[in-house]
Amino acid sequence: MKHPVKISPDHLKETIVEIRYTSKVPFEVAIGLFFSKLDDSYTYSGLGSKLPSDVENIKKITFRLEPGCIFYNDKIRVECLKNKFIFNATNISEEGPDYPGWSIYSQEISKILSNFESADVIQNYKWVGLRYISEYPDMSLQDISYFTQSTTVPDGLRPTNFQSRQEYLKGNCRIILGLNQNETDGKVVSLIDIDVIKDLINTKSLAELIDILNTNHDLQKDVFFTLLNKTYFSTLKVDM
Repeated sequence: MKHPVKISPDHLKETIVEIRYTSKVPFEVAIGLFFSKLDDSYTYSGLGSKLPSDVENIKKITFRLEPGCIFYNDKIRVECLKNKFIFNATNISEEGPDYPGWSIYSQEISKILSNFESADVIQNYKWVGLRYISEYPDMSLQDISYFTQSTTVPDGLRPTNFQSRQEYLKGNCRIILGLNQNETDGKVVSLIDIDVIKDLINTKSLAELIDILNTNHDLQKDVFFTLLNKTYFSTLKVDM
């Protein structure tokens, strides 16, 4: 079944792609080699504390003890940790940008990995994961999806918070589906969280890695668009 290339609004909160690899050199050396292969559009940032802009939220400071760094430009963000890359196209800055669609996003990932490969650091790729999280303020899971609550409870009880985690297999890919609905002070927020993982791979080919990533993304789209109900889907702007 053919799915849309892009929908609007997409409600995407996270568009995470994680790739794990085996390195030929120590990580501290790899960081410098990776950065040397990127063009001038990328900015380097260390992984330290993340300070909120407003003092009232000072308790929200988080600390990263794992060594690593971030490279980013106006299109994509890549977090470099020991033996893994974590890409994101929706969590670059508070100002945006909007998610560009998989075609552009995957091209940016491929371009970065191609540059990284020229640093002669990556020995082989061993794990690929793709996780898309969509957030829906002021909408219940039933508003947007075919979700139904099958648990029998006494009459008069209204569900306010719901969490579901289900795992599926298709071929050698593992699919983790999370459905969450939370109500606080009368305000409802729902999440659709789809994680597609292929582990225990062993390839030196970037082309093969991108093929695996495209397969993961196709599975994510299959699950996502199968979940959306017709009433909600009809409200969206759809690019085929």
